[in-house]
Amino acid sequence: MDTLEFIRITDINAAAQATELGQEYTDWLVAAYAEEHDHEVPSHVVNHIPHHTEDGEFILDDRGRLYLGIADGQPAAIGLLKPVTETLCEGKRLYVRPEFRGRGFGRQMLERLVSDAREFGYTQMRAEVSLLMREGIALYDSYENVDELDAFDGHEGEDWGTTQHQKFLTYDIPAPGNSFIRKS
Repeated sequence: MDTLEFIRITDINAAAQATELGQEYTDWLVAAYAEEHDHEVPSHVVNHIPHHTEDGEFILDDRGRLYLGIADGQPAAIGLLKPVTETLCEGKRLYVRPEFRGRGFGRQMLERLVSDAREFGYTQMRAEVSLLMREGIALYDSYENVDELDAFDGHEGEDWGTTQHQKFLTYDIPAPGNSFIRKS
């Protein structure tokens, strides 16, 4: 399996490559909602990159993370860990560029976020995943401790108008010394 190099972004002013991937992700998702669901995402959210706005202070603090994944010397993936409470965090913007998919980079990014979450003392992680992200849903579904939940307050689908096209997930963070268990 190819290995993803992780670069932790700690300064929002140095986040240009992560921002580029975040915007690429957003542009793809907006276009996909228009094509598959005939849904136009409101203009005020189209250029919203969470780590550049209100979420920035949380993602870059001591209990949050913004990672840029590098493969073959190129920006290949991003992933965010957003603190919610002392014991709950949210995995966000897990995105792998199309030309880098199928190499295990999404799994590596998710497992890095889960590892960090465990280190910070979180016991649960949640995520909202568009139903358009079939590979992402398959990734989450490949783990034993992932469960569906109802939409949670403050999820991005509220602003996007896409709640009905999303899956909401929660998973227990394994205790130190235990692995995030994959299904057989």
